[in-house]
Amino acid sequence: VSQSRYAVLKCDELPKGIDLIVFDFGVNAGPYKAALKLQQAVNSYLDGKIGPNTIEAVKSQNLRDLIEKYKDLRLKFYRNIPGYATFGRGWENRTNDVTEVALSYLPKYEHEDSILDYFKE
Repeated sequence: VSQSRYAVLKCDELPKGIDLIVFDFGVNAGPYKAALKLQQAVNSYLDGKIGPNTIEAVKSQNLRDLIEKYKDLRLKFYRNIPGYATFGRGWENRTNDVTEVALSYLPKYEHEDSILDYFKE
């Protein structure tokens, strides 16, 4: 199941960090909702399917900002579904933990990797 969700969500084509948050939400809420929230976050066409246009829109974003925006959309989704009173704390903890890990995959500075290249021999 996890491999098929990973493939359906095109996680192998998404930037590191984004792949994690989208996959994790896909496991929890289903691939359609995960894709839809990503499309919302990047102002892409909302069809619930990640394709070339969504991937291009993702890659044009500041990834740190996108991860935070996706987190906010995910939390808003949870807060508006039945079961939140019972499971909400767990959903929020999971979302915050996954977001923290996703952010840790990003360079601390936007062009950190390319700047370090200047100091290599």
